[in-house]
Amino acid sequence: MNKKGYWAALSLVLMISLLTGCRLADKEKGQTSEDLLIGFFVTLDYIGSEDEHGRERGPIYGKEKGDTYQFEDLKGYGMYFKMYDDAVSGVSDGEIRELKITGGDQFSLEGTLYVEGGKKHSMYANAVYQTSDGKVYLMPGQTGCSAEFDEEGDALYQDMKYESSEGFKTKHGELKKFSYKINMKSAPDLQKIVIKQFDKGDNVISTTAMNADSIRKQVKKLKNASYIMVEYYTKGRVERKICEGDTIEYSHTKKDGVIIIKDITIV
Repeated sequence: MNKKGYWAALSLVLMISLLTGCRLADKEKGQTSEDLLIGFFVTLDYIGSEDEHGRERGPIYGKEKGDTYQFEDLKGYGMYFKMYDDAVSGVSDGEIRELKITGGDQFSLEGTLYVEGGKKHSMYANAVYQTSDGKVYLMPGQTGCSAEFDEEGDALYQDMKYESSEGFKTKHGELKKFSYKINMKSAPDLQKIVIKQFDKGDNVISTTAMNADSIRKQVKKLKNASYIMVEYYTKGRVERKICEGDTIEYSHTKKDGVIIIKDITIV
């Protein structure tokens, strides 16, 4: 079976299950055995191993973007192991939430990408490597597997266990065993929020409604307001939360279907 046929067949099989997982091949390597796998650059589209002229593509090098990396003009979201003060830590782009890092004999890194429910989505966890001189790159065509789902509550994950010939040299010794897992979970699309302010007698003294496409950056708290409650409206559901602190969090769906968290400032 050719490469395109393999991916199509694999995607069809994975679509059958609501909870779908795939382990990337341990044999996936960088350019040399000394290059260290440090994480994933997750894309919603497949990065082919050939260019538009049919030529084999080489490694795609990344440039630092804050704590993470940008790989040319590719659209995606990364999570990585990085060294800080002779210790290993985990970093990710803001779209990857619930980042977890655990230590021991095998260090593990896990994150979750939330997407709009009720639509089909694909996820490609592209392995990212670091050279001995600190350069970071991904190898196109080394994706592993993909899947699609279209029901709210569906989930997809890709993971990989890895033992390198060269590891992170830390003050506690050299770390060579790692595992990585990226989850994609669907969530309901926010339709509107309603902000209600109450006085000490639990009476509503102000109501502010905002549709999801016109949410303001600030809301003014009345002088006689004792507390604020926020109502989040999604399809067929309302969730209510008491606001704590000076910001109101809400979910925002990007054009690619990825859901991020934004804030409304209370002034």
